[in-house]
Amino acid sequence: MENNLVKLTEYRIVDFLRHNPTHGIKVSGLHRKLRFSYEQLNPALDNLVMRGIIKRDKKYYRPDNLSAYHAMH
Repeated sequence: MENNLVKLTEYRIVDFLRHNPTHGIKVSGLHRKLRFSYEQLNPALDNLVMRGIIKRDKKYYRPDNLSAYHAMH
């Protein structure tokens, strides 16, 4: 169950970044926009960073290779 929640959260983050061009967004911004808890966002963000879909620069998350995410699914 938890794995599915992480996958859903990853999908929503990638979808949000694709439709809302940004130079970077903090976890707090994603929390406000997507209405997901920090406990739900953090594992999904970590997975996306490890897979090279987004990149982290200090506190900001930026799109890196969003098309690779949808190619995987």
